[in-house]
Amino acid sequence: MKFTNKPLFLKIIFAITIAIILFISSVSYKHIRALHDSNEIVEHTYRVLIKIEQLFTKIKNVEIDRRNYLLTHDKKLLRQIEFDKVEIKQNLEQLREITSDNPYHFQTTKKLESLIEKN
Repeated sequence: MKFTNKPLFLKIIFAITIAIILFISSVSYKHIRALHDSNEIVEHTYRVLIKIEQLFTKIKNVEIDRRNYLLTHDKKLLRQIEFDKVEIKQNLEQLREITSDNPYHFQTTKKLESLIEKN
């Protein structure tokens, strides 16, 4: 009778197979979790960049409207400038909330806010 036909050998092979499957599953879970975490960081970065781009666009709009007002003296432009200033403040608040988890970026946002308020 061969050794491979004994039930003890089959039980050992089964136990080793289960152990290998559990090991591979735990390693896979760890890597999937790390991938998920890095994906969240990338998504957060994109949200910050979008807010910065929106803020930059609004600032440019205010500058253009101010220049156009100086050229045309159109009162509608003054209302648009005030509306854009409100949106700039909202974007700054949102940017401050998003960057609150990073002290360096939070300080940079505060500096940006003080520069915007000067103008």
